[in-house]
Amino acid sequence: MRVLKEQIRIQNLFILITAFYVLFFLTSCATISRQKEIGLESKTVEQKKLEISLDFKFEDIPLPSGFKFNKQESFIFQSDFTRVGLLKYTGKASADKIVDFYREQMPLHNWDLVNIVEYGKVILNFEKSKESCIISLEPIMTKTILIISLGPRANLTKGD
Repeated sequence: MRVLKEQIRIQNLFILITAFYVLFFLTSCATISRQKEIGLESKTVEQKKLEISLDFKFEDIPLPSGFKFNKQESFIFQSDFTRVGLLKYTGKASADKIVDFYREQMPLHNWDLVNIVEYGKVILNFEKSKESCIISLEPIMTKTILIISLGPRANLTKGD
């Protein structure tokens, strides 16, 4: 009788341990499956073009949607005669997508692309009549820091 009770206890312990492993395995598979779904969703979102945000600070310098304004590291000065600003944003779009966005959007606001410099960071230089706009992109892990600098163009004469 004693041996039978011991066997039943061992059987119950075996069933409990087996149930624990089965439960653990099933929840792990669900988590892995969900992570794959999330990865696929983020790739689908990444492949889309960037949309224009409604929260830009200068009416002729568009901002890609999904970027958060960093007020503490930014400034704007605007008068009847000049505009100056350094606007810092953080977002999750890739630098390539942001470059494509500005190459497409800035000419719509009468900005001419002067050049693009890439060296880990990316710098886009735009000009229009009396102003210069420099857009700097710095990828940091999963985020991109976007800095928009606006100021008057230098009046250079031929001899300078």
